[in-house]
Amino acid sequence: MKKIKEQNLYIPYNLCLKMKDLGFDWVTFDCYWERVKGTGGFGTKHEKIPKILYDQAFAWFREKGLVGIVSTKRINNNGGFEYCALIDDMRLGGKIHYMNSTPSYESSQLNVLNKLIEMCKSDDKTFEFTGETMLHGKVVLNRIRAIVDIPERGVKKGDIGGWIEKETNLFGNAWVYDESKIYGDSKVYDDAEIRGGSEVRDEAKVYGKALIRNKSKIIDHASVFDNAVVTNSEVKYCGRVYGNAVITEESMVGDYAHVHGDAFIEKSSVYGNASVLGKVIVRGSSAIYDRAEVSGRVEVNGRSSVYGNVIISGEIKISDESKIR
Repeated sequence: MKKIKEQNLYIPYNLCLKMKDLGFDWVTFDCYWERVKGTGGFGTKHEKIPKILYDQAFAWFREKGLVGIVSTKRINNNGGFEYCALIDDMRLGGKIHYMNSTPSYESSQLNVLNKLIEMCKSDDKTFEFTGETMLHGKVVLNRIRAIVDIPERGVKKGDIGGWIEKETNLFGNAWVYDESKIYGDSKVYDDAEIRGGSEVRDEAKVYGKALIRNKSKIIDHASVFDNAVVTNSEVKYCGRVYGNAVITEESMVGDYAHVHGDAFIEKSSVYGNASVLGKVIVRGSSAIYDRAEVSGRVEVNGRSSVYGNVIISGEIKISDESKIR
């Protein structure tokens, strides 16, 4: 591994100032030189000059869910050395947001830091904690208040929102309303809305223009996104609801099931490795499970079940407690 010069352990002064603008307090972090001007008496002046290590800067960004990495050197196609740099956005489940390669370790870490600052600046904060807290089970939740207008959500500066555990639970133009709650390592972002006493917890994700309302629960590793709507229902484990799908009236999507397209699930369940898509309607305490695939304009009603490895498509009506496998 190439030995790094001592001066290259510290970030440039202009980036120190940018870090301060983002909220990094070098005095609190003890990241400064103290320089004395003057020669004693009233002429003496103390200045705190920032001296931030790259490791300290990267650790600070990690707490915000942005992980910058510079890998060890490797041989490139021309026989020379190069360094690989990347950023994992943990707010989005570890998505690689940026990647490059350069001929030196120093240039790679500088590029990563510049990109981290850019990403953090673009993530404009929309809320603050009000200071009101509550104990929900074993988790302390914080009430939020809007610090800017979010016209897309009908939110005005000063409006009181719902409850979150930590800042990384909510970002973008998303909002949590009334007594709804977001906690654990869950993420709600983009233009999503959480309303009506609903909960998003564990490692669940709600994003796009998804709407969660009326005491719904999105839990475990579940995902709801695009224009999907979940009302008074539950999506759990690794269930995925997306597209223009609507899940309503005490329905459940669980295990590894996918519900998407224009599917409509009412007072029914989809689970296992089942897939429901298109303009399918499932209602009346019916169930789609195992590896069943239902698509097209199929309607499943009246406590009916579709399961096994069956594939159903087209315009078909299944009712009267039928069992299709």
